[in-house]
Amino acid sequence: MAIGKKVLIVEDEILIALSLGELLEYWSYELCEPAASGEDAVRRAESEQPDIILMDVNIRGRIDGIQAAREITSRFNIPIIFMSGYSQDEIRKKAGLDGVVEFMSKPMDHDKLRKTLESMT
Repeated sequence: MAIGKKVLIVEDEILIALSLGELLEYWSYELCEPAASGEDAVRRAESEQPDIILMDVNIRGRIDGIQAAREITSRFNIPIIFMSGYSQDEIRKKAGLDGVVEFMSKPMDHDKLRKTLESMT
C-alpha cells in the first residue's frame, strides 16, 4: 500500500530522524532528504512534493514546526503529522490548524504511526 508514497521527515534530532527513516523504508515508503529546520522543511516540501510530512514541533531555525506547517499547508496540499512531547490540545491551540494535521506523542507508538500513515495514503 505504501509503495510510491513519499515522506518528508522534519526532525533536528539526527538519531530520531534516522530511526524513523529506517522504519518508513521497512514499510516501503520512499523518503525525501530529511529537513532539520522549519525553513528547510518548507523548501523541501516545495522541491520534493512529498505525499506526507512527519514534522517535529520544536525544531531549530527561525521558524518552528508549527510555523513551517502553516506555510506548507497554505501553499501545498500535503498532510502533516506533528510529532511532539507536548499534549495534542496544547499543540492544537498553538497551531490553529484543523483537518489536515494529525498528532503523535513522543515516544511514538509504531503501530499507531503505521495506521495513521496508511489512513492518509
